[in-house]
Amino acid sequence: MVKKSLIKLIIPVSFLLFLTTVSVYAQSFDEQVDWLNALKENKVEFKSVSNGKLQEVVASWDGKNRSLISNNRNNSQQDNSGEYLVWVSNINGYNQVFRRHLPTDTDLQLTFASNNVSPVVDEYGNVAWERWIDDSWQIFLFDGVSIRRISKGIVGVRPRISGGVLFYAEKKNDVTWQLTGYSLQSDQSSELQIGSSSKDIKLEEDRVVFDDGNSINKISFSTVFDFYGDNTVDNEYTVEDVLREIESVLSEPLDSSVKDVTDVDNEYFEEIDQSDEVEAVLE
Repeated sequence: MVKKSLIKLIIPVSFLLFLTTVSVYAQSFDEQVDWLNALKENKVEFKSVSNGKLQEVVASWDGKNRSLISNNRNNSQQDNSGEYLVWVSNINGYNQVFRRHLPTDTDLQLTFASNNVSPVVDEYGNVAWERWIDDSWQIFLFDGVSIRRISKGIVGVRPRISGGVLFYAEKKNDVTWQLTGYSLQSDQSSELQIGSSSKDIKLEEDRVVFDDGNSINKISFSTVFDFYGDNTVDNEYTVEDVLREIESVLSEPLDSSVKDVTDVDNEYFEEIDQSDEVEAVLE
């Protein structure tokens, strides 16, 4: 028979363990909600930093830091837009491109061969980058379904992407550079600028700014192709969706079977199957 003194000891210890578990869950919820709200309010800065041996990608906001990509490889060249982050990870001496949907922490490896650099992503999750192929750099694009080569010239470099439109510098001959715009919505390309200033551009809210300081209004391209087409990836949670999910869980009684408060049923987050739907089409 268990002594009364032992029973008196067991009950407080069990209660303390319960309170500790509740406290850990609450803290994890608070941290996740804070992270998602920071994403929603566009407060997060992403950067590649050294951990003493390798490069890793971290997120910073309101004096807080969160390690996002930390493994046994160098991770760098990150870019972000909306709810998406892209970066390059060095695997066996070759740079490969990855994309993450930040609210669901879902990763997708986009390249598996050759060297791939300078990835960029837009708010819809479309990704463009430079790939070394046929002894030159060329522009490749992932549109949420497939991967294909976009550039047709001798060299294609320095991609920029926004609102479902890709811009890149293309060398048509040994001398001449041109800026090309490509619409994912209409699958059309347009020559936008000729000259060395086309090699490097910046995308601002409503303008394309060239290396020489001149600029073009983005809206003027609407006569060439639908600039603001809908290129969203279906079946992917947004920040608002995840916050609603967390709020619904918080309103329910504590379930001791929950192992990780950041777990959300995978059926909500159907990511594209790499082996079946991500296919490289070389033109």
